[in-house]
Amino acid sequence: MSQLSVPSMSSPRLPNFSGVYPDGYEIKIIVDPDRYEILPIRVYNILQVVSGNDLGITVEDYTRMWRTLLLKRLQDIYEYTYYVRPDHYIRISNIVPVPIPAPLGDMLTLIGQYIIPSNGITLQPVPPSRASPAQDWWTVEPAVLDAWLRIHYNLKNHYMMRDFPSPCDVKDKPILALSRGIGSDIVHITAATDKFSSVDAYVRLVHDNLWTLPKEIAAHNNVICGVCPDDFIGSYIGGYRKSFYYL
Repeated sequence: MSQLSVPSMSSPRLPNFSGVYPDGYEIKIIVDPDRYEILPIRVYNILQVVSGNDLGITVEDYTRMWRTLLLKRLQDIYEYTYYVRPDHYIRISNIVPVPIPAPLGDMLTLIGQYIIPSNGITLQPVPPSRASPAQDWWTVEPAVLDAWLRIHYNLKNHYMMRDFPSPCDVKDKPILALSRGIGSDIVHITAATDKFSSVDAYVRLVHDNLWTLPKEIAAHNNVICGVCPDDFIGSYIGGYRKSFYYL
């Protein structure tokens, strides 16, 4: 990960969940790709600038594929954890690696299972139930996938890309224990653990609010920072730009 300008954060106290959940309890946290509304568009816009040309894909289709890749990651985590393939599994060929823009790659890499050290409670990310009719990101449109591959391969020398995470890279992911709450224009990041990194908190801040912790856990969280995310999103996605020259 490139150097990130991380906002100042205080160290949280260890939370106490005594009487709320039994030790070792598993809580499934729904991570909803449909909540990605801001960051994909911001990345799309900067890729337009970097390329100097039309990307050949609409912002709607770009956002759709972004959400599909998050869903794919969640399904991989589910399969690794429970030894069963989830329904409506997203199949993308492993023959051709799928390049991921670094901001999306950050979240896909950081998301996963987390066990809170103080009580052994397991936070397990799961995809949402499929709606009826299903949102378009539940399926892979070949033309959209082809456009995604072409764009990111063409721009790999101009914008930081990452590989899709290994399906085995699942455990010890404390970002899931961080909450993102909004008060006025200020976003508060709170933590149910003290074992997170500044990168976990920063990515949780600048990305859309993809999950909500149960109120029983969120109520015990400690505020670690409160800032306006718009002050950081531009520098976050712009920091992965490699070149100021057009293709």
